[in-house]
Amino acid sequence: MKIHMRLMAAIATLGILAGCGERPPIETKQIGYRGTGMEQNINPRRQEMLKAMNQIGGIQPPADASGPLAKDLYQNVQVLSDLSVGEFTRVMLSMTEWVTPVV
Repeated sequence: MKIHMRLMAAIATLGILAGCGERPPIETKQIGYRGTGMEQNINPRRQEMLKAMNQIGGIQPPADASGPLAKDLYQNVQVLSDLSVGEFTRVMLSMTEWVTPVV
């Protein structure tokens, strides 16, 4: 009876572990001070997919630099305020394409 219960427990444990999406080997990289438990778990199979997804998109062609400045047309522009409206729009489209290329 005890062997049967142990066998059932082992099968249940294997069933639970089989449902986990991450299979070994998982690489561990220490990112903090030693002894603090700050580490990053890296799945090498997913790493290649993440690298492919995080590539910078194509460079937009240069825009017309003449015209009003972005700070004159848009509110709350603090960083790129000295760019023309065309150049400002080009930079914003490039950033949007890099962050969300599918949308």
